[in-house]
Amino acid sequence: MKIRSIRERCRRYVRINRKNHPWVDMDDGQLLNSAQLVQVDPESRERGVTLAGVMLFGTDSQILTVCPPHRTDCLLRKVDVDRYDDRDLIRTNLLDSYDRILAFIQKHLPDPF
Repeated sequence: MKIRSIRERCRRYVRINRKNHPWVDMDDGQLLNSAQLVQVDPESRERGVTLAGVMLFGTDSQILTVCPPHRTDCLLRKVDVDRYDDRDLIRTNLLDSYDRILAFIQKHLPDPF
């Protein structure tokens, strides 16, 4: 998924809770600055994206570079508790992870209706 579409999805999530949120009308640079996801390194004086920015909007390879242990392991154990019946190993940015975790939960939650 392209980073641009992820930022648009972030704006859509924000709009759900508050229609007049300032991020809705900001361009990408302003949004990243407003959320403080771009900072200046005090030693080198270089401007760059923070770890939080990479974790939210980064590609899988960028996340693997800055935070190799990042992953979410979704397991379902129903029949045999020593083994799992379904699994989803998620190693992507937090916005995509959220969608995949919800999909996993919805797939396995009983629907009483």
